[in-house]
Amino acid sequence: YLANIRSFLADLAREAAIRDPDGFARKWQMLMKGAIVSAAEGDLEAGVRAKQIATLMIDDALAQASG
Repeated sequence: YLANIRSFLADLAREAAIRDPDGFARKWQMLMKGAIVSAAEGDLEAGVRAKQIATLMIDDALAQASG
């Protein structure tokens, strides 16, 4: 199940021309799992925090792809 999600994320990263789609997918999945655990521990802002980090990740990956 988790491998399928990672594969889906890697496919999206490939479509976005991210240089290391598999590495990006692993990082993204770590972020997702961390946000889920944080939310389960009571962090009501976990999703917002994860979205902020995700935005930075995407910006960085796209900058590397075009650079």
